Amino acid sequence: MFSKNSLNTLAVLLPLMITMIPSVPLVYAQGTGSEIAITPASNIGALTTSFSPVITLANVAQLTGYDVVINYNQTVLMANSVTAGDWCNAASCFTVVSDISQGTGTIEFSQVVLGGAVDITNSNLFSVSFTFQASGSTPLTISDVSLTGLVGGVVTLLPTPTIVNAEAHTPPAATAALIKWKARADFRTLNVTHDGDTQTLFGNAANTGLNPAYVMVEFVITSATGSVTIKDTPVVLIAVGGTAIASVSFGVPLISLHYYVEARLMVSGDGIHFNFSGSTKTFHYGVTYKV
Repeated sequence: MFSKNSLNTLAVLLPLMITMIPSVPLVYAQGTGSEIAITPASNIGALTTSFSPVITLANVAQLTGYDVVINYNQTVLMANSVTAGDWCNAASCFTVVSDISQGTGTIEFSQVVLGGAVDITNSNLFSVSFTFQASGSTPLTISDVSLTGLVGGVVTLLPTPTIVNAEAHTPPAATAALIKWKARADFRTLNVTHDGDTQTLFGNAANTGLNPAYVMVEFVITSATGSVTIKDTPVVLIAVGGTAIASVSFGVPLISLHYYVEARLMVSGDGIHFNFSGSTKTFHYGVTYKV
């Protein structure tokens, strides 16, 4: 069953193809085992980040045009743009409809081949750029699809392909900050002769939000010679209103040098996707061999 919008689009598609193809009676083809899918099936990212799933079509012979409608939760996602894919290959394509309705969470995109048809094995019809604008999950649903093709030289309304939908998810919002002394080294001056060659860096963090926060501290260590090393603490879960110490230990190079450190607090709502919290602290330490 085709929606009113799709049938209206077909009413535009077919006259365009009629002008290019000698045989134009509209008939209905039998099943072809074709599939249309939104890939990847799972899209996960932090707030304000963007992603661009691709709508792919497989196993369609002599495709002359398509009309696809996609629905999404507009409170979670903002649709930015639609970009045509490479399904036309060397043929000439014409975009009939390219419409984003953010108010209803609806995207419609339609194209036709001018003066011919294309055999599809597995091709990209188009892609959509989305941005996560709120925490939550949403299905990405192909709610309507219409395909037209040539069957025996006749413009034909093809059967609806198997539809494979997708979903998008952004974790709960989480906030945290470095507090009190914020970050420091275990040894301000590490004397390898007396203390050994292991340095430990600490970060003192607090959950400043309304949800549990996963945190880790990224230490960017720059030596006096200009070399840069990054050390990350293990991930620590901080309950609402709680605090925690995150630390990482490592062996220092056996050479007398000064090191400058920037501690950057990374925060996540799911323990997987981390963002820089904006909370940072700079400090330094040295390595020596004094007896």
